[in-house]
Amino acid sequence: MYRVLIAVICIAAAGGLGYAAFAERWLENKAPSRQVAFSLLSSKRCVGESASTTCESKSNSELMTELTMHEKQDASMAFATAGQATLGMSLLSALMLLLCAGYLVVNKRTSGPNGPQHLALIALMIAVIAATVFVKTKPGGPSGVGAGPGFYVFAVACVLGIFAAQLASKLIKPIDPDSSL
Repeated sequence: MYRVLIAVICIAAAGGLGYAAFAERWLENKAPSRQVAFSLLSSKRCVGESASTTCESKSNSELMTELTMHEKQDASMAFATAGQATLGMSLLSALMLLLCAGYLVVNKRTSGPNGPQHLALIALMIAVIAATVFVKTKPGGPSGVGAGPGFYVFAVACVLGIFAAQLASKLIKPIDPDSSL
């Protein structure tokens, strides 16, 4: 029963990371006349009232290049790069957590000292660092945009993923031959 519970937590964390990786609203501002939303790879800006709203989408790299050319002080390519890194590490950790769940369900152990649980933990740690840089270097400064649903799901999924990978490690790592001594 314990193995199944940890497998379910691994799957839930992987699902949350998958959702967060492709969420269109990681950061957002829902002002009535000017809505802005950022995903990990792109941005969408809508201007106008409900009847005559016009929207423009750009990749975060294009947006940062444009802002840098206009010499905006808060424009940093680190924003786009951190979004890409967060996306990649989120997907890698989700894949490794699903692999952990598979090992748990079939009651199998890894053959070497480094298994999917370790890769999941490393990827999650890098994803958290990259996400922090992504949020910190967002255009518009502190008053521009705030956290959206993608960010919150990512945060919960990271905590669950770290918890699940550590619990899974006890059950899927190779048996230590010296542990019987």
